[in-house]
Amino acid sequence: MGVENALSSSTVQWKYDVFISFRGEDTRNNFMDHLYNALRVKGINTFRDDEKLERGKPISLELLKAIEESRFAVVILSKDYASSPWCLDELAKIIACKEDMGMIILPVFHYVEPSDVRKQMRTFEQAFVKHEEKEEKTRVDKWRDALRQVGDLGGWHLKDTRPESQDIQKIVGWISLNLKYDAFPYITKDLVGIHSRLVELESRLALGSKDVLFIGIWGMGGMGKTTLARVVYHMVSKEFEARGFIEGVRKKFEENGCVPLQQKIINEVLMEKNLKIEEEYDGVLKIKNRLCRKRVLLVLDDVHEVKQLRMLAGECNWFGPGSRIIITTRDAHVLKAHRVNKIYEVKGLNDEDALQLFCSKAFEKKPVLDDYIELSNCFLNYASGLPLALEVLGSFLFKKSTVEWKNELERLQEFPDRAILRVLEISFDGLQKPQKEMFLHIACFFNNRKKDDVLEILDILGLYPIIGLKELIDKSLLKIMDNDVVWMHDLLQGMGRNIVCQECHDDPGKRSRLWDYEDINKVLKKNKGTEALKAMDIASTCNEQPDGCWNPEAFLKMDKLKFLRIYGTLYVPTHLPNDLRILDWISYPSKSLPSSFQLDELVQLCLQQSKIQQLWTGIKNFDKLKFIDLTDSMDLFITPDFTGVPNLEKLVLERCTNLRKFHPSIGILKKLIYLNLQDCERLIRLPSKFGMESPVTLEISNCPKLEKISKFVANPKFIQELSLDRTAIVDLIKNLPENLWIIKGLEILDLSKAYIEELPSSIEHLTGLTSLTLRYCENLMSLPNTICNLKLLKSLDLFGCLKFCNLPKNIGNVQGLELLNLCWTAIRDVPSSIALLKNLKHLYICRWKSSESYSLPTSLELLGLVFPSLISASHVNPIISMHQMSSECGFWQPVFLSGLQSLTYLHLSDCSLLSIPYDIGCLSSLEHLNLSGNDFVFLPESMSQLFNLRRLHLEGCKMLWSLENVPSTIASVIANNCTSLMRLPELQFYTFRSDHSQLNFQFVNCFKLASYSGSSGSMLQGQSGNLPDIFDIIIPERHFPKRFEHEYVSHELKVQVPYGRDELMGIELCVCFSVAKASKDFLLTCWVKVNGFESASPIRSSFRANYGGVMSRHLWLLYLSPRYFDSQWGETFRRIDGNGSNKIEIRISTLNNLVKRVGIHYDIINDSASKGTQNKRSHDEDDGARPFGEGYSIDEPPPKISKFFTFLPVSHHRSSFYYNLQVLMFSLFWGGNPMK
Repeated sequence: MGVENALSSSTVQWKYDVFISFRGEDTRNNFMDHLYNALRVKGINTFRDDEKLERGKPISLELLKAIEESRFAVVILSKDYASSPWCLDELAKIIACKEDMGMIILPVFHYVEPSDVRKQMRTFEQAFVKHEEKEEKTRVDKWRDALRQVGDLGGWHLKDTRPESQDIQKIVGWISLNLKYDAFPYITKDLVGIHSRLVELESRLALGSKDVLFIGIWGMGGMGKTTLARVVYHMVSKEFEARGFIEGVRKKFEENGCVPLQQKIINEVLMEKNLKIEEEYDGVLKIKNRLCRKRVLLVLDDVHEVKQLRMLAGECNWFGPGSRIIITTRDAHVLKAHRVNKIYEVKGLNDEDALQLFCSKAFEKKPVLDDYIELSNCFLNYASGLPLALEVLGSFLFKKSTVEWKNELERLQEFPDRAILRVLEISFDGLQKPQKEMFLHIACFFNNRKKDDVLEILDILGLYPIIGLKELIDKSLLKIMDNDVVWMHDLLQGMGRNIVCQECHDDPGKRSRLWDYEDINKVLKKNKGTEALKAMDIASTCNEQPDGCWNPEAFLKMDKLKFLRIYGTLYVPTHLPNDLRILDWISYPSKSLPSSFQLDELVQLCLQQSKIQQLWTGIKNFDKLKFIDLTDSMDLFITPDFTGVPNLEKLVLERCTNLRKFHPSIGILKKLIYLNLQDCERLIRLPSKFGMESPVTLEISNCPKLEKISKFVANPKFIQELSLDRTAIVDLIKNLPENLWIIKGLEILDLSKAYIEELPSSIEHLTGLTSLTLRYCENLMSLPNTICNLKLLKSLDLFGCLKFCNLPKNIGNVQGLELLNLCWTAIRDVPSSIALLKNLKHLYICRWKSSESYSLPTSLELLGLVFPSLISASHVNPIISMHQMSSECGFWQPVFLSGLQSLTYLHLSDCSLLSIPYDIGCLSSLEHLNLSGNDFVFLPESMSQLFNLRRLHLEGCKMLWSLENVPSTIASVIANNCTSLMRLPELQFYTFRSDHSQLNFQFVNCFKLASYSGSSGSMLQGQSGNLPDIFDIIIPERHFPKRFEHEYVSHELKVQVPYGRDELMGIELCVCFSVAKASKDFLLTCWVKVNGFESASPIRSSFRANYGGVMSRHLWLLYLSPRYFDSQWGETFRRIDGNGSNKIEIRISTLNNLVKRVGIHYDIINDSASKGTQNKRSHDEDDGARPFGEGYSIDEPPPKISKFFTFLPVSHHRSSFYYNLQVLMFSLFWGGNPMK
């Protein structure tokens, strides 16, 4: 039974978990008694009719009531069961309860055949002969119908081949597992979003493991951690010998210490009221000694400190095997410090669940009126998925008018809801003062800013941010997103800002921080600032130019202001606080800073887009200033005197288009590590000298008037990165030789688009160089031999050097080279020494198509395919790419490839290859092979030895007719537009890798494949080994396969599958699609939803029409294995619901395709364990019980299709996955079901 169905049945109150129906003379003193006791041991409340009924009462009425009050009915169908009218009346009532109340019936075929029960044969037939003589026909017919129904249900089939105890264990296990999802008194319809959380948390519980596990539930306040823990506790508590839920640990610990909590554990878990705890260490010993032999479920809710865990659940050895300790907390550090095994983070509700929860509170079950839709979205945005906020706000707005809704929305902006704030402030109150300051800074100014920028600012403000930020993250007050952005939940940000506003609600000038434009405007206009102000940021809320009517002395009283960010305005203050650390003034209006500014503590000065012409005149003593940014200050013509700025580290003058020269004092900046002069269009010359003593990065690109650099490079011994692309340095060759050797620390040199014909031989002195970029140096013809002495060079990029034709002969000496890009060059020969580049990972030799004919070098025999065999790498993963080499290349067959033992990626598309090297199998590390657009006919036999090959691209190989010799490890074959293809790979002996979650085959426009009768059978023959989660294939349509009994002329379908995960071998889908419009890009996407829960990610198959458009309708076939359902839905799909089914929804979306039809078919597991084979039957053919236990088997498939398939023995039921794929492929190519 799925989680959703269990929760939806929460209104039903069952008195008994299980009702046992049995024939006493057959089973009372053996099987039934053992089953009853096993259920009782598990804590499952079980009714059996010979013990529970009180003497003297009408037994039949009591029995009927007991049946109605039971959740499950176990019907033990023994040989003489049908001879008892009493049993048959019980059964008829049970069937009625199934139909009317959703009772789940579990038949046990006690050494009888299910078909005998269903068809009333043998002893059942004999019993009914007697009944028909004595009973009324209507009563007998009712009994017969009841037996037919129960005989048609899945259950357990007892046989002499195994002990009864095994079946009892399975029955009890199944009932126990499904009772987890039964109704709880407090569960209501308001538990929105709980289902997906339960599924995710369930896997972490690992209930089958005997290890003692600590599981943490972590998240910010109001996320529903306690609710989730309660639901899980009630779901699984019956699995444990002892159990306890200790709520509110933080508050109770603070109020009374740990002894009352320890006492509560003893009282609840051990059910001992007289065992008293004297003091905390006495409690530790008693908990450990009394629980160490019991399987315990213990929930510790709202833990705040590590000490609390040490006193209440110190070590794993405190608890018996299989115990689970669940801890809810807002602080991940508590869990990590206590070495908690698994941590589950509770996140906010998704948009759909948030809407459902809010509407359930604001409108109950009534539809949302149009007038409320937009307002509802505003409240949803405000709550940002926080369940507490959605519930509080929705309840408050219930039955209120739209006017009241609008008024509440406005009020919340200034006065957040106190019920929400009280919960959120608990985490803030637990912070130390530096972390509180950091939290408030981020809430007021730096939310959604880059992490590195935030760290730098907070460090300048003296807040030790590295450790502080980590603490805020652990306490669920912050997150670092995937794009490295600091993110704070909107309600937490609102809480932080509210804390600041409450410092002085009526007078913003007395607060510690200001960010609201109206507040800032009021303070600066009326000179209301005070020494309480620490930070001010007008740019965060004002995107337009302020009006500028501010008091010039507005900052005079703000002695403790450390951070100031202003946008525009014509206003220039006469005074700025001496304590200011960061001044960030966008569009500063004056030509220079006022002479009165004495910012002794200033560290960062940013005046982007300013009107500055000269930053200051004379000497300014800014001893602590490290960073100056004047980007886009287009009036700046000269840099200031840096004499009083000895600690400057970064100077950014990007796009200062009027900058012409530097003040000579720049040469004394010993600590400068970064200078950015990009796009300084009028810059003519660089400083004559620099005094840097640390590695420095110089960005001097796109300075078209910059011609000379010789004096500039005379002194900088520690230049780390030098970018001179798009400059006018025409005399580079003349100026570099004598000085280049001095720049020994240079690591990155970019001379792209430079007007050079050759590099100087002195480049060998750049011994630290790791990257040399010469892109689009159109006049460059060669490199000096001395470049081969650069032992640390990793990247050499000559892309677009159209005249470049020769590599140095000793290029193999550059042992560290990992990337060599020769695309769009005129290279005609490659030296044989390239074979020595053992670390080469990327080699690009693609050519710009032109009419000019050229031939490859005479060393091609050694180079092999795009010169690969010269790279005899031993410990790296070289990637070789060759795209669109024209047939004019004179590309002949290589002789050997033995030097490519580490090659992982080989790209040889459009090379006019007539054959593939016979020894390609020696590429033992190859993972990705692209042979598209070539003219070979078959794949060499040695290719089957590529045991690491995962992806094979063969698109547009129009002469290829067979895919034999594809290796067994393949995960993807893309063979679109292989118009001669007739035969698929023979995979019958393949062992698929466990890390292949999806197998993908594409045969778009392979029409000969679909018409060749021998192709499909060999591809998907019986297998053993690991199964993928998903198998999908695209082929041309001949007809829509008949085996897909549920068929929809639509892009989506919904079916009720009468089986759970344990009964299904897999589910097949078939999608017929056509091309919607002319395009090169196509995408098919399949969304799967089970019992209302959508998969975490969709299944996708994409392809490009690189070698021809899609010519007709095609079929996209998918097979979803049991492992797929395990990974996506866990226990949700393991059980069937009260209606005996699981609801599956399929939705197909496309890009540039039209879905014509969708079909679904499900495959059922039968008696695989006993016979090693399985099949699918109709109910009329079934002679055994399927869903819950052992079933039956049938003979080998009929000879009708044996001429197409070779059937191999399989060792377990999962192996027959491939047999079903054979059947499926058969139906695709020939139509119909080969089993009939």
